[in-house]
Amino acid sequence: MFVFIGYVIELTRFNIQAIGPILGGALATGLGWRSIFWFLSIVSGLICVFFVVFFRDTFRKERSLTYQAVLQHRLAEIEQQRQKESVQHSGTDLEKNVPPPVDVTLSLKDVSPAKPIALVLRRPNNIAILFASGLFFAFGFSVAYTTSRTLGIHYDYDALETGLVIVAFGVGSVAGSVLGGRFSDYQLTRLKSKNGTASYPE
Repeated sequence: MFVFIGYVIELTRFNIQAIGPILGGALATGLGWRSIFWFLSIVSGLICVFFVVFFRDTFRKERSLTYQAVLQHRLAEIEQQRQKESVQHSGTDLEKNVPPPVDVTLSLKDVSPAKPIALVLRRPNNIAILFASGLFFAFGFSVAYTTSRTLGIHYDYDALETGLVIVAFGVGSVAGSVLGGRFSDYQLTRLKSKNGTASYPE
């Protein structure tokens, strides 16, 4: 499990820290530094178009916990209103008080990330993990930046040559993540067997 997570995270970081500098260096060397931003704009625009055209069903009402929670809340409100009306008109037919189907439209308040963020930050171990991960990513990008500045100023490397040097950093990051994931899987398996194959998320 942790190995798979390591593959996903580090392949993304490898594309950013290793392939990105090579591609950016080639564009800057061949077409100038403005070509990098033109390339990013074109790729981002194409991805946006593909999402709009091919990913229309990105919000499944029957699978959305947020939608179901809001729907239950609205149904409870309708039920309370129906009970008040039935008390006021106790002699009416009950079938007339059956509520119609409810079509819920979510607002920004319903999908606000404030509540999930608060749930994450109330656990000290989550804060520690987020802080350590933030430092890890900050150091990773600072290494790429300082490397490119040092090689360019003091060693006269061009953008493509600097990108090729940074490949070593990307490969090392992938290898470290995969090995760390295997070690985490080993520790998890060992502790589960020691605890009678029982485990629970922290």
